[in-house]
Amino acid sequence: MARATNETLSHSSLPSTRPRAGLTVGFAVLFTIFGIVAVLLTGILSMQIEGARTGAVFGLDNALVGISEPHIPLLQLAAVAAIGTLVAFALLSWIRAKAPVVQFAASLAYALSSGALVAWALVMAPATLPTGDGSPTTPEGLTGWVLRGGTNSVVHVLLLLAICSAIAALTRRSPEREAGTDAS
Repeated sequence: MARATNETLSHSSLPSTRPRAGLTVGFAVLFTIFGIVAVLLTGILSMQIEGARTGAVFGLDNALVGISEPHIPLLQLAAVAAIGTLVAFALLSWIRAKAPVVQFAASLAYALSSGALVAWALVMAPATLPTGDGSPTTPEGLTGWVLRGGTNSVVHVLLLLAICSAIAALTRRSPEREAGTDAS
């Protein structure tokens, strides 16, 4: 009996590498916000890119505010690439260093938040088909940003990357399992 108590005490005194629930929830909330912001920023930039290529200048509400010479919008294109790189780094490297449950929660949160906006955009897309004069219509403000961001291929690739990261987290072994101290 005393031996079992000593083993229990020595096992409970080992430092746990299991993440706190608050940490997991915190990362899930952070990546939910991260997914929404990434889609919306990509949408805003996509609208600006389209306008610059055609010579239109759009305000943040997606309303035409001016006319300019058509040009290649290098700054906006670089910003979309930077958003994609940042999200890919966060999904592949930064949270990979965390416990598998944290990686799973964060990846799933990103996939659900960005996936919901992609689904919304794909439902809205048929309603924004070109008008009689051939020009596409884009809803104003937030709805337009979701439409442009949710139909952007960068967002789709990042969504698939988040899904793959969540699957990878399910197959990863935690340090506790590898040490043989997992309670399950």
